Amino acid sequence: MSTATPIDELLIEKLRNYLKGEGYSGRVQRWYPARARHFLDYCNDNALAIEGVRPAHVAQFLRRQYRLFRRGHRKSLPFGKWRWRYTTLFTCCCAL
Repeated sequence: MSTATPIDELLIEKLRNYLKGEGYSGRVQRWYPARARHFLDYCNDNALAIEGVRPAHVAQFLRRQYRLFRRGHRKSLPFGKWRWRYTTLFTCCCAL
């Protein structure tokens, strides 16, 4: 896993402020920054600038996260039902 950059920290802080300012629940305010960090780590590991991320990159990230999730959980939801956990985050981040 890559090391967070100052830009990553700035983006995570911006997300935290947005979530708090919009009145998101405490759970969302804890979970979304952690999931955003996973995506930023993925971008750093794959030498992707956040400005250059395309839907195909997000899809590839989601498939990777799903594989990791399935390794840790014997029973898991089908991919289509599981992915809402992350796609909700990306919809929120697009507002930033």
